[in-house]
Amino acid sequence: MPITVLIEFIKDMFQHWFHDWYEEAVKVTTPLNPWVAKLLSKRFNDAHHFVVKPINRGEFKVKDGKMDGLVNLSKKTCSCCEFQTDLLSCSHAIAAISKCNCEAIEFCADYYKTTVLVEGYSRSIEPVGHPSEWDIPPHVKQIIVLPPPWQGQVGRLRRKRIPSTG
Repeated sequence: MPITVLIEFIKDMFQHWFHDWYEEAVKVTTPLNPWVAKLLSKRFNDAHHFVVKPINRGEFKVKDGKMDGLVNLSKKTCSCCEFQTDLLSCSHAIAAISKCNCEAIEFCADYYKTTVLVEGYSRSIEPVGHPSEWDIPPHVKQIIVLPPPWQGQVGRLRRKRIPSTG
């Protein structure tokens, strides 16, 4: 079976996936990806129990019972490192955001938003077409591709199985 059949199968598979994922993304009505909205909701519930003390306009000290977190909303950082690693508000940051009367969606990276999700799957994967229709330059047609050189393993072939010791 030639490699082109495999490539065609993979292309068809990606076309099918992209179409299905696009259809799912268009159905989403929330501004954030559904799993992100669920995660932020859980973090928001955890943040209700935290004690938030403002340091200045953009920095807050957040006590959660286990550790004291230092949140900087202007730099989007937290001492737990979740905020800057995921580019998504951690529970400490959500507590600080609530203290500022802001929305958590303002502090999320763009790639968590539904518009970016839809845009990512909106492009189509074009069919390649039949090889007779391809426009291949002459200098490419002259290139001969051979398989890599093969060397057999050193030593005599094992003809009998090795009996177990037990």
